[in-house]
Amino acid sequence: MAGMFLQEWLLPGRQTRGAPPSASLPVQTRIEAMQQDGRIDGRTAAGYLYQSGGISRTIRGARTCVDLGCGTGVQLLQVAALNPAIHFTGVDNCQALLDVAARTADARGLSNVTWVHDDITRPARLERGSFDAVIGTMCLHDLKDVESLHRCLRSAAGLLSPGGAIYLEDFARLKHPRSIELFVHRGHVQGPFAATGAPSDPFSSLYRASLRAAFSLRELRDATSLLPGARLHATFPVPFLCVISTPDRGLEPAIRQGLSMLRTALTASQARDLADLARAFALGGFTKNVFA
Repeated sequence: MAGMFLQEWLLPGRQTRGAPPSASLPVQTRIEAMQQDGRIDGRTAAGYLYQSGGISRTIRGARTCVDLGCGTGVQLLQVAALNPAIHFTGVDNCQALLDVAARTADARGLSNVTWVHDDITRPARLERGSFDAVIGTMCLHDLKDVESLHRCLRSAAGLLSPGGAIYLEDFARLKHPRSIELFVHRGHVQGPFAATGAPSDPFSSLYRASLRAAFSLRELRDATSLLPGARLHATFPVPFLCVISTPDRGLEPAIRQGLSMLRTALTASQARDLADLARAFALGGFTKNVFA
């Protein structure tokens, strides 16, 4: 990992952006990826929990919140369970993913979420100014191009009521293909990177495609200017994850307790991942760290 950090930090170069996962992977592969290793307690459990904390700190006091590009709803449903006083609207342009999300919400007894099939770059079924908060996790890299990214963020700003909150999280594009493979391997095997070949299970394929399709940090920073009051923060020393958000509103005690209980339920390796992620964002100046 240290060698990869030096490679990304010190060496020039930027790989060409790859095709978004929705264009490069069948929908069934994406669903299988999320149902196998993309579960709330799966390979990225620490990431889900970290972002749930950041989102909850940002949207405190909201009555309505829209999640752009919610997919199968894994992140959204954790946030909705933590914030029962807020009504959430999950939006995605793939009905098959929304069907999975709706079934999961029903199975968990969550009634504070509505599902809408729509284009997040040009939402036709959402009323402008009707949401107190806009969130989105791992949705931006699935947009077609920079123009689509800008349309999406303009739409996000238009959906907000005055003084509304924003929290968007996604990958930033790494410089070297070897760095992407290291991250994919790190999530695929335990211990030293002894695996040979490229992992090709559904989640690894989705993870790889997502990292390849990420926008550059500069592209994301430029797009952030379209969102009033929002700032971009990235992990350090390697900006492979970033958050675009409005100021912190703090946490209600009940939600803090809920996050603490979820943290206690993590495995030892997931707890280490959470600590590493919190440290990387803290070094990048992101102060919404519930898990310091």
